[in-house]
Amino acid sequence: MHKKTTRSTTTKRPAPPIPVLCWREVRSDRRSDFVPYSELHRKLYEINNELSKLELQARSIQTRIKEMSGKDRNVKELLNQWLHTVQMKDNLFKKESELLQRLRCQELEDRHAELEYELRMLLAKQDILKTKEEKAREEELIADLIYIVDKRAELVESVENVKVKVRGRSSTRKSLENKFKKLCLTMSHASLLHKGSSAQNYSTRKDRKSRASSIFRFKNN
Repeated sequence: MHKKTTRSTTTKRPAPPIPVLCWREVRSDRRSDFVPYSELHRKLYEINNELSKLELQARSIQTRIKEMSGKDRNVKELLNQWLHTVQMKDNLFKKESELLQRLRCQELEDRHAELEYELRMLLAKQDILKTKEEKAREEELIADLIYIVDKRAELVESVENVKVKVRGRSSTRKSLENKFKKLCLTMSHASLLHKGSSAQNYSTRKDRKSRASSIFRFKNN
């Protein structure tokens, strides 16, 4: 008598669903608030317009200084105005550099977050289920993330370079101030010499006239 053999069949459980990944913020400076891109662009536009106005103003002052210097007039007030304009331009250049760095930094951080999120979605999928295109995309994302990390490091280095340039601009401005102060003193001294020479020439001419009239009276007598 043959015995019936029964095989126990076990049903394979379905694979667990792919977890829903949350978006991770990538901020190098969590203490500072995110500045909206529209506000950054608006500020940069305003600074650019102000720099254009200051450039025209500085050129106008320089022209007036040259004209008045040729006429032996006091240009101290104009020189002070020119130095003030240069200082305002330096301050605006500094603000512009800071805004551009903030803009570039936020762009890199947002791009980093986008690429990282996409990569995590692909890595959460089993390799056996990935298509050839998805595997190639993983390699692209990894390369892009490395590129962005390098760019962010370069940005940090460029921030330090900008600080050095700003300090150099300040020293250059101080040097210009000293030169213009010397120029003012030189021009004031030259003006005084010119006035003294004119007064002396007038006194000499007056003395000569007085002597000539005395001689004329002496001859007549």
